[in-house]
Amino acid sequence: MILLLMAGRSGFCRDAAMGPIMGVKSHTSLSVFPALQIKPKYLRKAEREAAKLERKKKKDYNKAIKENLKRSMEIQTPEVRKRMKLNRKEANRSARERQKQNKARTKGAARKFR
Repeated sequence: MILLLMAGRSGFCRDAAMGPIMGVKSHTSLSVFPALQIKPKYLRKAEREAAKLERKKKKDYNKAIKENLKRSMEIQTPEVRKRMKLNRKEANRSARERQKQNKARTKGAARKFR
């Protein structure tokens, strides 16, 4: 079974002008079963590399956040550090309580906070 879907002009698909069908000038045929579609090797490789780059960016971002938090604690006086730790603990505690209340109150939130 073949579906005709509208597609833009790209290098990855074969666009064939099939005449005006319901006002659409360009169509690409795609299989209904996406598991049977085989992508070209260069496209699979590009997707893998893009996913790898995305993971690296996310890892670097999280590392930078962690280092910045550590540095912001180091430059404070001992009294302020102690107060910051207590504030963080209190914020985490209240966030957990809010999640529990939402979980108890609504079914959708129960799925969200599982």
